[in-house]
Amino acid sequence: MAYRNLLRNQKWFEFADKVKQRDGFVCSNCGKGGNGITLQVHHDSYVIGRMPWEYPVSACHTLCSGCHAREHGIIQPDSGWTLIEINDTGGLNSHCERQGCRQEIRYEHVAYHPAWGYMVAGSECINHLTIEDKMLCEDSLRIYKQAASFVDNHPLNRSQTKKGQSYLKCTYKHHVIRVYSESGNFAVQVAVKREGVKFYDYSDVKQVKVDNAEQAQELGYIWMRGMLSNDKKETEILRKMWVSLRKT
Repeated sequence: MAYRNLLRNQKWFEFADKVKQRDGFVCSNCGKGGNGITLQVHHDSYVIGRMPWEYPVSACHTLCSGCHAREHGIIQPDSGWTLIEINDTGGLNSHCERQGCRQEIRYEHVAYHPAWGYMVAGSECINHLTIEDKMLCEDSLRIYKQAASFVDNHPLNRSQTKKGQSYLKCTYKHHVIRVYSESGNFAVQVAVKREGVKFYDYSDVKQVKVDNAEQAQELGYIWMRGMLSNDKKETEILRKMWVSLRKT
């Protein structure tokens, strides 16, 4: 028998009514109820061969038709997303994938939902994430914009090491970011000058998979910020940015 026919069985009606009564005849997700709201009963999991009314009441909950559709991935969920990363496309080169939006965007907020999968959203639509992820998103976006501003206002200048190796450099406060380029491959190095210390503290040279020197410079800025920051939350955000953008 088709599953939809089982939901016309009197035993199902009686079982579903028990679940709805327990939940106060409102959606357990959004709280909607009353006239004009269609309430349905959702199974948290399914057992092959078991009739829909043969589950414990505790294994089911009441949802409105909209939330029920989102639960099954029919309608894109508008909450419960987890922010994975933010990508700067350099211009309005992407678009928001949230249903009903499709706005051109520069910053791609890549989010994941267990019932839907991955989605790219813009800065405004990403507000439908959890509060914690929203705060992380706002902090990350602020740093991305600062990095973009740094690259725009700090042009790279050509220089040479004492051994004659050519590189590009720019300064961040008293510190230095170096970009090495050879045959289309890029690497970055940062030199930190601590207060009261005469000499620079040079990091290792790190290979990065980027398309141009400015992208490598942006990575150098993020790396430098991470080394200098005393804020644990900011340091973790910068670390995730570095891992995401480095693409190694």
